[in-house]
Amino acid sequence: MIGLGIMSGSSLDGLDIALVEFDFDSKNQWQLLHGHTFPLDPQLISKLKSAVHTDPFEYAEIEFGYSKFVVACILEFRSQCGSEDEFIALHGHTVLHLPKYAKSVQMINAAYVAEQCQRRTITDFRNNDLALGGQGTPMAVLADKYLFPGYDYYLNLGGIANISFQNEKWQAFDLFPFNQVLNHFANKLGQEYDQDGVLASEGKTDLTILQKLNSHPYVLLDPPKSLDNTEVKKTWIHWMDQLDVDVPSLLTTFIEFSCFQLDKTVQSNSRIMLTGGGTKNTYFIQCLENILSRKSVNLEIPSDSIIDFKEAILMAFAGALRLNNQTNFISDATGAKRDAFGGAVYLPSTYGEH
Repeated sequence: MIGLGIMSGSSLDGLDIALVEFDFDSKNQWQLLHGHTFPLDPQLISKLKSAVHTDPFEYAEIEFGYSKFVVACILEFRSQCGSEDEFIALHGHTVLHLPKYAKSVQMINAAYVAEQCQRRTITDFRNNDLALGGQGTPMAVLADKYLFPGYDYYLNLGGIANISFQNEKWQAFDLFPFNQVLNHFANKLGQEYDQDGVLASEGKTDLTILQKLNSHPYVLLDPPKSLDNTEVKKTWIHWMDQLDVDVPSLLTTFIEFSCFQLDKTVQSNSRIMLTGGGTKNTYFIQCLENILSRKSVNLEIPSDSIIDFKEAILMAFAGALRLNNQTNFISDATGAKRDAFGGAVYLPSTYGEH
């Protein structure tokens, strides 16, 4: 079974598309055939960021523009790799994620994508888990359990940092915002992101801010728990914007906070698989290695293809499971009453003709 997995993370650093083949005689047998990241132009990024504050007419306009962009990327991707996909598993851009109301909103017109690309299209993955009382996130534990076995912890350093691990049961939760915060402050100095953590390496840790970050109400919550992009902006970034501290020192302090939280979470003598854009922040990785070395923790960074496309691979896997009528959410990790069949399936009008 060959499908496209498509993901655009909360940091909006590009649209990731992965062509993945699965052998359903075993959930562990799979192959990444091709992957590519398509950049989002600044105007589209600005519209996606503002979508949560728009009226229904503006929302529909933004969604249609984003859906056309996704279709164009899929068609370009197909021309690049020349392989025939059987389905499209598409996450969409997260506008709202509100477990309290059992609702998660991912912007995409999946019916439009299905018709334009003439493939079964699966989207809206999270709401079944939310309806069962779960957090609807993180989905990553699904890939961690079946596609990347053998590690003690799985740390994804995306716009939001999340972690998966297994004690008696699988656990997975959002730890703290990550690239969303780091990129926001790098933008203030005219940079898209803090390449290699150079800006952060030039700052000084502000102990007062560090203490406040470590006492943030979210990090004090017990899992299962999850972060919403809007919450990140309102209760993290907005507060940090008001601080009278230079940008490099804010970045340094936030990295110190991130390392402290991970040190609290991870047990000694363990192996951690690291993925996501944050793995390329050299300064952060060095800081994390320094603090965890006292606990004999081994950080393992996979190939660039896994770093860049793990979430797109995850989406393809979740879509393949959905089409095979198999659950694709792990309730032990999300807090739901039972494992969910996540995803709404859109069939193109010509489905079944060939």
